[in-house]
Amino acid sequence: MLVIDEHRLWAEGLRLLVDQDERFEVVGTATTVDEATARICETDPDVALVGTCLANRRALEAIGSVRGDASLVVVADTGDKDLLRWALEAGAAAVVADVAQPNALCDALHRAGEGETLFSPALIADVIRRRATGRRVNGHASGELTRRENQVLGLLAEGCDSKRIAIRLGLSVETARDYVQNVLEKLGAHSRVEAVVRAGKLGLIDIA
Repeated sequence: MLVIDEHRLWAEGLRLLVDQDERFEVVGTATTVDEATARICETDPDVALVGTCLANRRALEAIGSVRGDASLVVVADTGDKDLLRWALEAGAAAVVADVAQPNALCDALHRAGEGETLFSPALIADVIRRRATGRRVNGHASGELTRRENQVLGLLAEGCDSKRIAIRLGLSVETARDYVQNVLEKLGAHSRVEAVVRAGKLGLIDIA
């Protein structure tokens, strides 16, 4: 995990907090956007944790553009709807309230690292509405998805994780994860949120 915050004191504080949880291994900290993007490329972390002081549009866009397969978790004011949209558009898996308890942050980090997306379906739908332009995305065509993959995509748009998808479709969790991975690969997406946003642009998801 890479910890990112503009103030060294807060970055080290977050690092110490996360280091106490045996589920995580922190590979370093960064205090500027340039340092963060460089460290992500160098260390290829599973999770990038962005602290409150760098939770802004420019920073999130820059970090999101180089995060690769890393899950992005942001600590911020969850009452700021614009910030929530910026985080989601940057491919974040979760935004954790800056007043949350430490165990809530660690739980969100663990779930994000496991591939879950902790945003409400309503927020995902709102981002799709704002970004849907009807344009094709990098040549990926809707016909590439099978019937089952389209069902999985629809459930991703509802905010379902692999376990809930498995229950809804009568599949094993492992099979559901395989279908999710297929959807991500076919849409050229690095995360479930990015897959849903791309699908919205392609018109694969009908948002009322």
